[in-house]
Amino acid sequence: MRRGLVALAAALVAALALSAALGEVALTPAQYVAALTQPGSPPAEILWAIRLPRGLAAALVGGALGLSGGLMQGLLRNPLADPGVLGVSAFGGLGASLVIALGAAALPGAVEGGALAGALLGGAALTGLAARFREPEVLILFGVALSAGAGAGTALVFNLAPSPVAASEVLAWLLGSVENRSFADIALAVLPLAAGVALAAYAARGLRQLTLGEETAALSGWTWDGGGRRPWRRRRS
Repeated sequence: MRRGLVALAAALVAALALSAALGEVALTPAQYVAALTQPGSPPAEILWAIRLPRGLAAALVGGALGLSGGLMQGLLRNPLADPGVLGVSAFGGLGASLVIALGAAALPGAVEGGALAGALLGGAALTGLAARFREPEVLILFGVALSAGAGAGTALVFNLAPSPVAASEVLAWLLGSVENRSFADIALAVLPLAAGVALAAYAARGLRQLTLGEETAALSGWTWDGGGRRPWRRRRS
């Protein structure tokens, strides 16, 4: 596993280097040298201000999706689970779509705030159900229902969009893009991603045992505590 992680890290670094070196504008060897030695030159702007932030943003988003997918697979004990299986991301898309359709996308942070509000709403509904039912099958079915409901709401936003421009903006946001990203955008994304990584590391031990089943987790010293602040806790002997 350690060798595999090292190989994947090396592949990621190589992919970032290629994403910065290659692009729509072809550079000559002299321009690559200028980009490395002259920070204010046009080749340097292309490599360090356009291509590199775009590649870093894609790497961060991909890492976040991979981490959330791994967490869902551990929580639901299903190797086919993905980040959108519980419907939280669908509610986030619905919230952002409403903000765009209402014409508030020009306000700084409005779309992001709408997506966060929708995700929190979906997460609250899911948490309320998880406090009553422990079976992963129930969470999956409820997540499918949440996704279907949010998808229907997003389709309604498309149909009732005030203009084709608004509908195209909603579609563009839902599809996602790392175009025109900057280091400031990456800095804003790093903080919540770091918080998510910390929470995942905190829950990793219990989730690792949970993937083997509740009985095995209980035999290993982990027991269910009724959905409190720490539903899975270390059992004292």
